[in-house]
Amino acid sequence: MRGHIRPRGKNNYSIVMDLEPGPNGERRQKWISVAKYLGLPKATKKQAEIVLAEVLQKLRTQDFIQPEKVSLGEYLRYWLENYARQSVRQTTMDNYTSLIDKHIIPELGHIQIAKLSPMHLQEFYNKKLQYGRADGKPGGLAPKTVRELHSLIHKALDQALKWQAVTKNVARAVSPPRKEKKEIKHWTKDEVKEFLNSIENERLFALYHLALNTGMRRGELLGLRWVDMRLNDGYVAVRQNLVKTNSGILMQEPKTSNSRRNISISSNTVAALKAHKKQQLQEKLAHGPDYRDNGLVFCRLNGLPLYPDGVSDQFNRLVAKAKVKAITFHDLRHTHATLLLVASVHPKVVSERLGHYSVALTLDLYSHVIPGLDQEAARKLDDQLI
Repeated sequence: MRGHIRPRGKNNYSIVMDLEPGPNGERRQKWISVAKYLGLPKATKKQAEIVLAEVLQKLRTQDFIQPEKVSLGEYLRYWLENYARQSVRQTTMDNYTSLIDKHIIPELGHIQIAKLSPMHLQEFYNKKLQYGRADGKPGGLAPKTVRELHSLIHKALDQALKWQAVTKNVARAVSPPRKEKKEIKHWTKDEVKEFLNSIENERLFALYHLALNTGMRRGELLGLRWVDMRLNDGYVAVRQNLVKTNSGILMQEPKTSNSRRNISISSNTVAALKAHKKQQLQEKLAHGPDYRDNGLVFCRLNGLPLYPDGVSDQFNRLVAKAKVKAITFHDLRHTHATLLLVASVHPKVVSERLGHYSVALTLDLYSHVIPGLDQEAARKLDDQLI
């Protein structure tokens, strides 16, 4: 592959690439404006030399895209493979791919990236909010999903700006749907007792007991190993997270340093976990050589990891059986935090147990508890002064 630089007026150059001959042996060339490639009004010869070397290298590795001609769909696929895949987790990659394939490309994929406008994006978001479901059912996407679409497009165009494929990020001029505060559902202390009493003979009793006692996320619970347990010292160490990807179950490290934490547990929870371990050893003996020992605290009868959705489905059935208020598995985390705050545990301690990045996030999430705490603080102050 060869190429050379051609002057195109004062402070303006083009690169001429000699391509493989056509089917009839005819000469083929690709002309690339250096200024357009760089997203600049003009370009120097030195810049042209740099671009020539870069384009030659990309053509050799089949990575070259011509910025001013590429469509948004083509660019997003390039961005996925050459940037996102190396910088995000597999679960995020799966989500990006789904959003791009199901929503962005069908609506905006044909538009040249250089011609994409804020109005294109605003109309796209509005349409998705009204009737944007990709499964053919009536209704629009949830505002949260539209915000995810906006975030993805914004990140991709920011990278396009760094790669000089566009001169500006048009997503910066568009406002996604506002984030609305969602009402948090949780159990009262009596409902927790009623539920635990109802399921005390269930195989995974210790899982739900630990969830309520620590506020751990579902993936953190399902990723727990016995080597992470410090039962004699009364705490568990969160060191890995189980996630479901398009290619199956995956174990990964916690996303942030705050998520990697030690959580103290009660003596009742320790007892439940010890009973669970004894039961698991019996299951292991019963399966013999067919048992797949992954060292997991909570697993299937044969030792393999539990499926997250299956655990949530079982939880829903147990809630219905216990005849307590219907909540999701994730709401066990909210229940843990709410009960601690109601019991006057310092918000900083609650935040650290949950693995939040700041106590401000904890207070914002559980603001429904604050009025009661404020009244209790006033009462206690009265007791001190009177």
